[in-house]
Amino acid sequence: MWREWCRRIGLWLAQRGGWSDEPIRESAMAPYREALSAVRSDLHMALNELRALKARMAITATVSAKVFERAKEIVADAETTLSGGEAKRHAAYARLIKEFPITTKRELGLAIELALAMKEG
Repeated sequence: MWREWCRRIGLWLAQRGGWSDEPIRESAMAPYREALSAVRSDLHMALNELRALKARMAITATVSAKVFERAKEIVADAETTLSGGEAKRHAAYARLIKEFPITTKRELGLAIELALAMKEG
């Protein structure tokens, strides 16, 4: 008897919350589909802006030849001693910071990535 009363109260509360036995009609889903379409287009535009920003940063970033040559040497040395890719980056970054304390960290990081990219490609 208690279970039946609890079930009835639960169903009553669910109906007050918007639940119904009827299947969802396509017309009821239309506003949600339009909202989803708008979100997708916004996401697509944001991704395009991000790609453009990355391309612009790649064009404007500069690495001095001295830093780049040293980064290539350090990365080549790290190839023989360390196993993980992230460990190689960390070790190379630490050594470059010690050797070039005035150089911006962005330039040092870019030099490491370029050296690794040349190594792989």
